Amino acid sequence: MADFSNSSEVKVDSSLDEDRQLAEAKKELETWKAKVEKADDVKARLILENLEEDEVKAKAKRDMCALIDQQEQCQKDFSESMKRMQEENLRLQRNRQNLMEKMKKIQAELQYKKAESTKFKQKFKVGVNI
Repeated sequence: MADFSNSSEVKVDSSLDEDRQLAEAKKELETWKAKVEKADDVKARLILENLEEDEVKAKAKRDMCALIDQQEQCQKDFSESMKRMQEENLRLQRNRQNLMEKMKKIQAELQYKKAESTKFKQKFKVGVNI
C-alpha cells in the first residue's frame, strides 16, 4: 500500500506540477502576447510618424522649389528692369548731350548777334553824330 500511495502521490504531485507549469506558461504566453501587441502598436505609430515626416519633408521640398523658381523669376525680372533702366539712362544722357551741344551753338549764335548788334549800334551812333 505504501507503494501505491506513494505512486499516487507522485502522480498527483507530477500532475499538480504540470498544471502549475502549464498555468505559468499560459501566463507567460499572455504576457508575451501583450508585449507583442504593444510592440506592434509602437511600430504602427512609428511608421505613421515616419509617413507624416516624409509628407512634411516632401511639402517642404515642394515649397523650397517653388521659392527657388520664384527667386529665379524675380532675378530675371530685376535683370530685365535694370537693363531697361540702363538703356533709358543712356538715351537720356545722349539727349542731354545733344541739348547741351544745341544750347552751346545757340549761345554762340546769340553772342555773335550781340556783338554784331553792338557793332551796328556803334556805327549808328557814329553815323548819327556826323
